[in-house]
Amino acid sequence: MLLSRRNVRIKVMQVLYTHEQSPDIPFTTLEKSLRERINNSFRLLIYNLYLIEKTAEYSVEDAGHKSSKHLPTEADKKVSVRIFHNPIIQKLVLDENFKRIIREQKLTYLPDTDYFRTWFKALEDTSAYKNYIQVENPPIEEDKRLILYLYRKVLLLSELFTQHVEDSFTTWNDDATIIENQLVLLIDKIATQVEKEIVKGNEKFIKFPESMNEEHEFSNELLNRVYYNEEYLGSLITPKLENWDKERLAQIDLMLMKMALAELLYFPNIPIKATMNEYIDIAKNYSTPKSGEFINGILDKIMKELKEQGLLKKEGRGLIEN
Repeated sequence: MLLSRRNVRIKVMQVLYTHEQSPDIPFTTLEKSLRERINNSFRLLIYNLYLIEKTAEYSVEDAGHKSSKHLPTEADKKVSVRIFHNPIIQKLVLDENFKRIIREQKLTYLPDTDYFRTWFKALEDTSAYKNYIQVENPPIEEDKRLILYLYRKVLLLSELFTQHVEDSFTTWNDDATIIENQLVLLIDKIATQVEKEIVKGNEKFIKFPESMNEEHEFSNELLNRVYYNEEYLGSLITPKLENWDKERLAQIDLMLMKMALAELLYFPNIPIKATMNEYIDIAKNYSTPKSGEFINGILDKIMKELKEQGLLKKEGRGLIEN
């Protein structure tokens, strides 16, 4: 999966929230909305990676402009294109699968080439970039650090970048944090692959998935299990809320507990601990400050009963321990 399961869970949560607000929406419409949300996150992730690559690639064009001046300055003569030769950037430049995805998703038509100039110039003025180009053969950790600096400290802090991505993708405000976290993981994965190739002396392309089939399969199953078992899942939760005013219970908290229970009951290959930790963390980020602790307490009580009743059927060693 290119998108993490947490990303997918959040998309399912968003669709279920829409269902809660408008119960008459057909299930097929919810499924379609979920598919579109996941596809859009994939496009956003790939597009952010593409903007990083093209910004770094502009260093070559910039060097050409400076070297062709009639009277180049000393600084012009010392211009560096090291960032373009950064092995992580080269992975993207040479990867045919990445190029194909960019074309198929019609992402090459979105940015103005002046954007890359603006972002590269902003990077060029930083001490991080100046220090990086002074090192003749930087280790892969330094290569990775510079790329992440370009993304986090130049692109994400640029009003031009924010405005452009917001204009191009209507869900950017909802997805920004998800995409940033996933992109960091993806860059780390590419850097690890580069490091292995240096040791082994061979070369491989990045294994971008041909489609979001895994993400769609997991998300559809989760949505289906919650939607069609909503009454049963709610019946497990309600008795544990005897000291709580159900009307004042955060709607997202109730929804996340139903999703967590659906995973515990109907997804035998997902460890209990992974499910618990994920939904507690999502609650902390998307609900109230105390939601994580509250959800943990309720789910823990329900889970103990499900274990006693033999309803938690996890496959594989270690999957049932919490």
